[in-house]
Amino acid sequence: MPKSFYHRVSVVWLAIAVTAVLWLVGGCGETIPPHDLTVTRMAVTETRLRLYWTNNGKLPPKLSDLPQLASRDNETVDGWGREIKYQFEGTKVILTSPGEDGKSGATSVISKFDVSTERK
Repeated sequence: MPKSFYHRVSVVWLAIAVTAVLWLVGGCGETIPPHDLTVTRMAVTETRLRLYWTNNGKLPPKLSDLPQLASRDNETVDGWGREIKYQFEGTKVILTSPGEDGKSGATSVISKFDVSTERK
């Protein structure tokens, strides 16, 4: 086969690959609603807090001290881009997001749990 044939085939495959990547990255996938993203990130944060508790016998002073979980979304911001609020007393934890408008209301998300008990 002539050299130009292989060159054309390579260019075609490159074009297909670039198109596929742009399609995937360009928003053709589903977007997670901010409330659902917040709930998911709080669940992962709870798992990370429980892991920290198990390994250290105490809770961290701030969420940035938590261990990263491989292949998980370890972000501690809510779906609206605000830091998830973290409070604890002893083994009881409260994670809070004020929601879309930044005030407690209809879109607020609150997660309360005790790291010393099994997850429900």
